[in-house]
Amino acid sequence: MCLDVKTSLLTFIIGTALNTWNITYYKNNTIIAVSILWQWVLSMQLFEAYAWYNQKSPLQMQWAAKGAYLANITQPIVFAIVMFVLKSDELSLQTKITAGGVLTGYILWLLYASNKIPEVKQLIPTNDCNNLTYTWWNQFPGNAYIYIITLVCLILLMLKPFNFALMQLSYILLALILSMIYYSCGSPGSMWCLLAAFAPLLVGPMWESSF
Repeated sequence: MCLDVKTSLLTFIIGTALNTWNITYYKNNTIIAVSILWQWVLSMQLFEAYAWYNQKSPLQMQWAAKGAYLANITQPIVFAIVMFVLKSDELSLQTKITAGGVLTGYILWLLYASNKIPEVKQLIPTNDCNNLTYTWWNQFPGNAYIYIITLVCLILLMLKPFNFALMQLSYILLALILSMIYYSCGSPGSMWCLLAAFAPLLVGPMWESSF
């Protein structure tokens, strides 16, 4: 999610420290769930750091690419599982059934889409771009739209209060839009490391202002 090894590792460390602070300071299941989601997003930086470091090693590059691929496509799944575990008592039966249906549909689509693309082996810059490219989003049927729609639906369904969910979604979409505007090549999801690393700074204030 960054442009070199050092930046990837530094932003991972900063984001991890901020998420840890939120979890230990607030001791609130909603904030814990959101912090875990952001931490899972930040895990991409470890695989990208490994990819940058091993650009000349095909075998190590393959491990980095597969790790980034799995960490990327499972983000909606991780969020839903964490919400089911931590917030189960506060979710209505209807919400659980609806969210479960959305999650099941996404998993089925992932299984179908994964069989439609070549094996993920590389996470490298292209000839005309210095940024890492997530090739799977260009190869998946429907590109990244199913992923985005699924994540949006799960957050709106499961994250309460609703104002807090809207603020978190607004930040995610703003980060994606800014990365697409300011980076003309590569995968936008691979370039917003600073926005992802410092997102935990806003979790607490957003939570407190949502009531």
